[in-house]
Amino acid sequence: MSNPHALIALSDPEKSKLLTEIIAQYGMDIALATTVGETRAVLSQRSIDVIFCQASLIDGTYCNVLRAAEGAKCKIPVVVCSRFYDRDLYIEAMSLGAFDFITFPCCHAEINWIVRHALGRVNASSLGANGHAA
Repeated sequence: MSNPHALIALSDPEKSKLLTEIIAQYGMDIALATTVGETRAVLSQRSIDVIFCQASLIDGTYCNVLRAAEGAKCKIPVVVCSRFYDRDLYIEAMSLGAFDFITFPCCHAEINWIVRHALGRVNASSLGANGHAA
């Protein structure tokens, strides 16, 4: 069985490095992107289990990433990342289908919870009603 794959789509190199270091501790293979275009390219080339996406990227927003994730073979959980907590942005992201919303600086426990539950959701969606692979 291969390691799960995460895609980190952040334009801020410092925050991308921080998130990469945390997620790598969970044995995930990590792909990096800094734009929506790069995110789409990664999604077209490899299987991704969870996406961490900055709320606003150079060429678009998390909304574009949500649409790209929905177009994948199975819907990929998208975690929207922001430099600060914005209640309206949080509500909008969650209502549009984001899996979760985090602010920086993020803590290991929060990322651990997100990764475990996102991967559990991915694994459950690949199983049929009887618990066997569809």
